[in-house]
Amino acid sequence: MNVGGLWEGVKGQGQDTDWTVIQAPSVLASNANLPLELKYVLSLRPSRQALVNQMLERGCGLGISKQTRVPERTSQAVERIANLTHEGLTYCWLENLVRLNQEPVWNQAEQDAASAQGINLKEEIDLLKDLRETHCRFALLKFPGIQTTQQDEACIKEMNQDLSAVSAARLLNLLRGQVSAWKLPWFLPLLLAALIVGPLAQWAESLLSGSGLLIAILMPSVYLIALDWYKAYAKAKAPWLMRRLVIWDLVALAGAVLCFIVGYLFVQGSHWYLAGMALGVSAMLIPMYYVLRHIKRSWVGLQRLMAIGKISPSLEQAIWPQSLLEQERGSVARVTGLLISIIIMGWLFGTYPSIDGKIWLLAILAGLPLVIAELNAHFELWLDKWFYTRKLKKLWQQAIILTSDAW
Repeated sequence: MNVGGLWEGVKGQGQDTDWTVIQAPSVLASNANLPLELKYVLSLRPSRQALVNQMLERGCGLGISKQTRVPERTSQAVERIANLTHEGLTYCWLENLVRLNQEPVWNQAEQDAASAQGINLKEEIDLLKDLRETHCRFALLKFPGIQTTQQDEACIKEMNQDLSAVSAARLLNLLRGQVSAWKLPWFLPLLLAALIVGPLAQWAESLLSGSGLLIAILMPSVYLIALDWYKAYAKAKAPWLMRRLVIWDLVALAGAVLCFIVGYLFVQGSHWYLAGMALGVSAMLIPMYYVLRHIKRSWVGLQRLMAIGKISPSLEQAIWPQSLLEQERGSVARVTGLLISIIIMGWLFGTYPSIDGKIWLLAILAGLPLVIAELNAHFELWLDKWFYTRKLKKLWQQAIILTSDAW
C-alpha cells in the first residue's frame, strides 16, 4: 500500500519478510505512519533525521525489513545445537546468543558426535548470527542513476547497530513461537471427533448407556497416548524405557477413567456443575500429564547442564523458578489453559444440562482442553510481542525527552 511515499506491507518474494519502504522526505515530517523501530532510532540522534532526509531528497529509498517467520534451515540449526549440546533445551543458551552475541559452549565429544552426523556446529551458530543481524534491519535502497555516499552507508550501519540492541526481544519471540515451543496436537483430535469418534460414540451410547460418553470424553487422551507411543517407537527408544513409558501412560489413563466414573456418577445424580468439572478433569488429565512430564524433563536437563558447567553454579538458586519458567513459558501457559478448561466444562454442564444427551457434541468438547491450552500458549507469545512493542514505544518516548533540547 502506497501512502504518500510510504510503501507498507511489501512482501519479500519467496521469503517470510515484510518490507516498509519510504521514498518521500515528507513522510518523516509526519511520523504517524512510521514503523516504531524507525521512530526509535531517529529519536536517539536528532541529526540522523536530517541525514535520512538528504538521502530521500537525492532519490534514495529507506527500507525497513522484518522477518515474520524463521527460515526452516535456521530452525533446524537451533534444534541441532539444542539436541547435540544442551539436553534438547534452547532458551538457556539462545537468549545469550541473540541478546549478547555470546556463543554456546560444547565439548570435544559433542563436536565429534555432531561431525559423525555431518553437522558442523560452528556453521549452525553462524546461521543464527546471520539471522540476528538480518531479522529486523534498515536498508538503503539504491535506484539507477542515484548516487550514494559513504556517509549514507555509515548512517544506515549506525541505525542497524542501535536497532539490534532492542530488536533481540522480537527475534526471541519468533524463535520461541516456531522452534522452542513444545505443542499439544489439537486440530486432528477435533477432526477425528467430528468425523469418526462422534458417530461411533453415538452408536455405542445407543447400545449401552454411558459407553458413548466414555468414548467421547477419553478419545483425545487415547489419541495422545497412541501418538506418544508411536514417536517413542520411531525414535527407537530402549525397550526398558518403552516399558516405563507405557506403564506411566497407562497409570495416567487409569486416573482419567477414574475421574470419568466420578463424573458419570454426578451426571446420574444431576449434579451438573460437579459432573462437568469431573469430566473436564478426565479429559485434561492425559494432556496435563504430558505437559508436566515435559517440564520435568526440562528441569532435569537444566540440572545436568549446571552439573557440567554449561550453566553457572552461581545460578543454582535461580534455576527454580526463574530459569525453568523462562525455558518453559509456553508449557506453563498450557497448564493454565488446561486448568481453565475444567472451569469451562463445569460451566457448560451446569448452564446447559441437556448437553449430556448430545454425545456427538461432547466428543468435540472433549478436545476443548487441547484447544484452550494451545490458544493460551499463543496468547502468551502474543503478549510477549506486545510487551516488546510497548517497551520499544517507551524507549522512543524517553529518547524524545532526552534529546528534546537538541531538536
